[in-house]
Amino acid sequence: MPDLFQAIRAALADRYQLERELGRGGMATVYLGRELKHGRDIAIKVLRPELAGVMTRGRFLREIRISSSLAHPHIVPLLDSGDAEPAGYQQTLPFYTMPYIEGESLRERLRRERELPLEDVVHIARDVAEALDYAHARGVIHRDIKPENILLAGGQALVADFGIARALKEAVDPDAITSAGMVIGTAAYMSPQQAAGEESLDGRTDIYSLACVVYEMLGGEPPFTGASAQAILARHRLDPVPTLRTLRPAIPESVERAIRRALEKSPGDRFATAGRFVAALDGEPTAATARAPTRTRTVRVALAGAALLAAALAWRALEGRAPPLNLNKVVVFPLGETPRDSAGDETGVAVALMIGTALEYTEPLEWIDGLPRIDVAARRDPGLLTTTEARRVARKTGARWYLDGSVVRRRDSVTVILRLNDAAGDSVVARASATRASAEAAQAGLVAVTQVLPRLLSPGQKMADLSVLADRRPAAVALWLQGEREYRSFNFANALEFLQRAIEEDSSLAVAAIRGAQAASWLHGGPGSSELSALALKNLPLLPGRMAPFVRGLDAEVRGQADSALYWLGQALLASPDWTEAHMTRGEVYYHLLPVTVGRLDSLAEAEFTAAALDSGYSPARYHLAELAIRSGDTARAIRAVDAFLHLARRDASAGQRTELELMLSCMRRGNAGARWTAMPVDSQLQVLRAASLLAGSALPPTCAEGAFRAVFENPATPLGYRWGAFLGLQGVLAAQGRVPELRRVIDSATAFGLGIADRLFVLDALAGVGVDAEAGNVVTRSLDFTDPAIRPYELWLAGLWFARAGDTAGTRRARDTLAARAARGGDPSDARHAAALTARLQLARGDTAATLATLVGAFGAVDRNRLEWGIGESMAPDRLLYARLLLARGS
Repeated sequence: MPDLFQAIRAALADRYQLERELGRGGMATVYLGRELKHGRDIAIKVLRPELAGVMTRGRFLREIRISSSLAHPHIVPLLDSGDAEPAGYQQTLPFYTMPYIEGESLRERLRRERELPLEDVVHIARDVAEALDYAHARGVIHRDIKPENILLAGGQALVADFGIARALKEAVDPDAITSAGMVIGTAAYMSPQQAAGEESLDGRTDIYSLACVVYEMLGGEPPFTGASAQAILARHRLDPVPTLRTLRPAIPESVERAIRRALEKSPGDRFATAGRFVAALDGEPTAATARAPTRTRTVRVALAGAALLAAALAWRALEGRAPPLNLNKVVVFPLGETPRDSAGDETGVAVALMIGTALEYTEPLEWIDGLPRIDVAARRDPGLLTTTEARRVARKTGARWYLDGSVVRRRDSVTVILRLNDAAGDSVVARASATRASAEAAQAGLVAVTQVLPRLLSPGQKMADLSVLADRRPAAVALWLQGEREYRSFNFANALEFLQRAIEEDSSLAVAAIRGAQAASWLHGGPGSSELSALALKNLPLLPGRMAPFVRGLDAEVRGQADSALYWLGQALLASPDWTEAHMTRGEVYYHLLPVTVGRLDSLAEAEFTAAALDSGYSPARYHLAELAIRSGDTARAIRAVDAFLHLARRDASAGQRTELELMLSCMRRGNAGARWTAMPVDSQLQVLRAASLLAGSALPPTCAEGAFRAVFENPATPLGYRWGAFLGLQGVLAAQGRVPELRRVIDSATAFGLGIADRLFVLDALAGVGVDAEAGNVVTRSLDFTDPAIRPYELWLAGLWFARAGDTAGTRRARDTLAARAARGGDPSDARHAAALTARLQLARGDTAATLATLVGAFGAVDRNRLEWGIGESMAPDRLLYARLLLARGS
């Protein structure tokens, strides 16, 4: 393929003379050229070939012509547009031209200066605001305000690329652009509404973006940053705006207030126009339209205002007042140890974890774990943590307070010494110490923190209740702490063992029950997940009030009740938007309990895991983010995400997950032929099976998932349970592709292997529209004996659905009545659910849609997650599809 510059140069030679490349962006390459007709220098932007290949070019060109009508002193006009047909390329490439602006972009200036003077910021913002208000009044929204699109020339700011983002959005298929790894817009400057893909955007989305740019001009970085675009978008949606004056204390409060208002999550809470935002930014008491029309007077007013502000700020500096930090946030750093523990038990880390958890379960305080935020040397020896570094970390997190201290060991006792520090004033405001028996360092830390709590609470505020941890049996607390540390290191099996032992020591230790339920849930319905969540519910009176919705949401999640879980977890996050565990559990609901698709649900799950991963010491969220990156099909993103997880998780604790991720990456990079599915030992079959399940629902070609499923299914040494799981996955991949002959062979092979119920999948596949009706009919009429007490609930259900499809009401009723009779005798819990589903089919046959909907809702009850994942009928997919179709037919 020829060089793109030379190919474009030749393709446009009749109109433009291209001289050189100016730069490359996410969507286009920019060239300096000369317009032959008018003899003027221009910038020619040519869309990237991969983007041009997934767009409707005519629609794109029509859309940008709308923007070409804009004529304003602070808008770079669009001069021309068209299609280039470069030789050697398979598609034409849309392009558009603008005047070449002598000067620099705001991005270039920020790279050089990082932070700009306040008067320059206001000047630039005012020019941009005038351009925005002009365009908004004509129904044109920019959608991509960022430093790269603000050009500085002749003492003025000009806005480039007006309307291009909308043109791209209208012309490009969303699924295609996602698979190409591109985003329309720039994550660091996108409003929450634009990031969510909302259609009804107005000018207030540009005001939000302008506020992000203003924040960066003053603070040196945008308000929200992160390791990936997904992380940044989640922070836009969920995080409060970081205090600007923490980064730049001389900024006036009025400036920060204006920026905060422009960055409100809800558009209705922002300024109505960009001009009003800049007026507030500049401290003007009147609307933007009331200011003097001449630039000279504006500059004089701005300079006079700046002088007054400088005087006021000098007085504030002399007075010693600090910028505001959150009074409810406390960073807890690991404690130093005297003498240091040669056994490596990290007692100071364990005590900090105990103190932090006590604060987490205290209202209204919020605990921030300081351990992952300090350098490696200080993690190894917390005694090396300096006051300067501790204060920097606290201020960066927006916390007013931080706790540090030491653990002093003696022959038969241990003393914990705590210091409560004010991050704003750089001073120790309270000290406390407590001495306990040598094995009770964590309890000593709890006693010490109760002594400093009054200093953390406002006058008249209710004293924190630490009964959730106070006066517990030391052995139970020690086991819980060990389980907590194992959980955060991704070693869920060990964590569950420690936490269950803690509960055996003290059955009312609710924090152990909560964490145990989560660890068991991670182990795919491991032992006791529902029992542990029920125990946590039982102990709700011992927990702070804000824990109630989270515990209810967790209980619903481990029981497979997706709707209830989302409701309760949403309530928990309304009260505490930064709650790591609530975000993590809600992500689990989207990821495991709702249909597996690459699309909206993956995006919702990813947003929750990204929010949880903001706790930089929390590895579980990083694991799911790595899985999602692989599912996306973006190899570079997947490698980064896997590395981020492996960097955080302990090698011994994450061996299985490490194997899964490496297997998936290998197939992603080298294809199924280069994967190592068949080379894996039998004891790694579970990791192969899990990798296959994830790949089956990914954007990657199905060959990887099929190869992995076949490797497990066809291995004669595979245990029967794993073979069943591989069979379910393999037949699903074949059915989805309509490969009926191979599907028949696989089901016949499974039956021959000893999986005698494998042929029941013929019925489910036929109901889904796969061409195996003859086989399905044979299964129902010849293989299913309704009088056999061993017949399974899902077999009766499948038979009833088959009869309903054929219009055989009597057959459906017979299957329903058999299930109902078994349910009345206290049979399998699925009997009642499947009987209700068949009742709904009978109601539908009578034309009673309302009754059908009501009955189906009752049928979708709680399901054990393990059965949901490996069973045939637990998901009740045909019934859920029927429910969705009926709702759509009603316009619901």
